[in-house]
This record gives sequence, C-alpha cells and structure tokens, in this order.
Amino acid sequence: NNAAPSNLWLAYEALGGVPMLLVRGELSDLLSSETVRQMGVRNRAMTSVTVPRIGHAPMLNEPEALEAIDALLAKV
Repeated sequence: NNAAPSNLWLAYEALGGVPMLLVRGELSDLLSSETVRQMGVRNRAMTSVTVPRIGHAPMLNEPEALEAIDALLAKV
C-alpha cells in the first residue's frame, strides 16, 4: 500500500477545546515529551502528567495519575 499516512493532527485538532488528560510514562519510547508539548499547544484544554520511572503505559493507579484524573473529573 503506497497511500500516504493520515494526518492525525487534523483529527486531534478537531477535538480543540475538549477537556482531556494525557498520562505519559516518563520512560515512554513511543510518546515523546515534544509530542505532548505539541498536543498541549494544539488543544489548550488538554492537561498532561508524566509518571516518573514508568514506560509507555502507566497503570493509572500511580499517585500522579490518580491526582490528575481526579482534577480532570472535578473540572468536567
């Protein structure tokens, strides 16, 4: 298949203004801190938290993740 990859930024930007939370593992090799920064620029309603010493997939039971989830739910 020689099709060009989809521009996922367009899909993400369509969610502009929608409150969301990004939970990133500090040691992720799939989601860079620069991509997280760009996501925040493209949607100012997004908050993010980085869970220290965790790879790509935090379990969401880490104190940092739980605090951020509670904060998002309190806003919405």
